[in-house]
Amino acid sequence: MSHLKGKVTLAVMSAAKRGNPLAKQLVTQETKRFASTLPDQSPIITGDYMIPDLNRPLPEDMQGGMLGDYEMKALDITPIQSTDLKGRKVAAAMISLGSYGVGTHGFFGLLFEDEHWLVVPVHMARSWLSLDGRILEDERDTRAWIQNGDDAAMSDRLMGAEITEAMFAAHALALEFDNGASLRIAKDPAQRPKFPDGAARAFLPTDNLANAVFLSPSGEIFV
Repeated sequence: MSHLKGKVTLAVMSAAKRGNPLAKQLVTQETKRFASTLPDQSPIITGDYMIPDLNRPLPEDMQGGMLGDYEMKALDITPIQSTDLKGRKVAAAMISLGSYGVGTHGFFGLLFEDEHWLVVPVHMARSWLSLDGRILEDERDTRAWIQNGDDAAMSDRLMGAEITEAMFAAHALALEFDNGASLRIAKDPAQRPKFPDGAARAFLPTDNLANAVFLSPSGEIFV
């Protein structure tokens, strides 16, 4: 709130903290105005991805910390092709990959039977991805696959399924499976659930999901 003090007086802010409804409304309005001046932020999380180097264990007295039991190494990212995925069979699905040390970005990942991961590095990707036309997680949607943190239904639908088709575009992706399942990020923002504040869940014009999705030999990914 320190950025707002020039436009919203300390007296108003103090009154809002005490619960004054008019003051709270004024602060909310000014907060929205301030937020509208900030540059748009991409939902795709980029940066230097790091994974454990299993050939370089940490000394025993340093193991078990924030970064695990191994030294870290850079993960080289190259855009994947649909042919890289066809025929791969899903062993597990995860919704909370991409650690920043004290939490996760919520990347979505599919673990294949060959022990490689397909990673969708979108912040809280489970609120962007739909499976068979139903969003993975949206607390406002009783049809969502994940309810109250329970992702068993989603996992059951994907585990053991083999990818038959894959498509990646700048603002969309689609994976088709041999059991009839379909995992997608819709191209049209109107087909995605809105953010809680009503804003459209949209990519930036410069975003390119096709260049962002990657394969990783590890699900332990640090950004």
